[in-house]
Amino acid sequence: MSVFQTSYSPLSASNPQWGAAACLPWDEAIFGFPVAELRVGSQTPARGDVSDFRAALEQFAARARAELISVRFSAHQLAWVELLCQAGFIPVDLSIEASHGPLRLEAMPKPRFGVRLAAPDDFPDLLRIAGCAFHFGRYHADPRFPRELADRRYVHWLRNALESADSNEYIFVLGSAAQRLGFFHAVLREGGVDLRLAAADPGLPVGLGPALYSETLLALQQMGARRFVTKVSAANMGVVNLYASIGFRFSNPAHIFHWHAPGANHLL
Repeated sequence: MSVFQTSYSPLSASNPQWGAAACLPWDEAIFGFPVAELRVGSQTPARGDVSDFRAALEQFAARARAELISVRFSAHQLAWVELLCQAGFIPVDLSIEASHGPLRLEAMPKPRFGVRLAAPDDFPDLLRIAGCAFHFGRYHADPRFPRELADRRYVHWLRNALESADSNEYIFVLGSAAQRLGFFHAVLREGGVDLRLAAADPGLPVGLGPALYSETLLALQQMGARRFVTKVSAANMGVVNLYASIGFRFSNPAHIFHWHAPGANHLL
């Protein structure tokens, strides 16, 4: 698996309060064109900054050949909403953090199918599911971003996880080798679990989600997990309600906005 590194530099040397930007080489490798991320500063932007701010964005995009710039910031930083929208950003997602301590077994659904760790024979089916199961997230929600590329990103994500040499990474499979119902990617370190990516096969009857999530969480707890945390798109109400039904708490809402460079050739 390729290892990418990136470094952020101020969007404007004379206006460090605007934050720092960098291209994302891992996404460029998937999409075939540069995309970038802006990390805004904690300082409230001035209301009159919009023209200079937009010019700085265009100059950075031209230098980096970036066709899209994303930004994630706390939903409480309201002053940024006005500046970003005036500069041409559009809102594409609202991310929330979901967390849970130790699970109470009596509050969890009874296991129905069983989960197991993925084996090489599972990989083709799991990659197929990853390529067609997702409908939420910032790239899927961006009306100008090609759906095929947004799907490809999840396939690439899962392939990297399946091929990872990190002993803390796990891919769980719901169902037998005869009928793989879904997968769940998680990272377990020192009792804390980062729940990263999960999908049920969209070609099968609905209703597999509760089993996929609850049975994976129970398996992780049996492996020593004491804390669970993940980020969820607030638009994905099915997953939000699923986490709520088993006692997760929600915090840290964050806006995600996208800016599209003038003349971006690969966007719709």
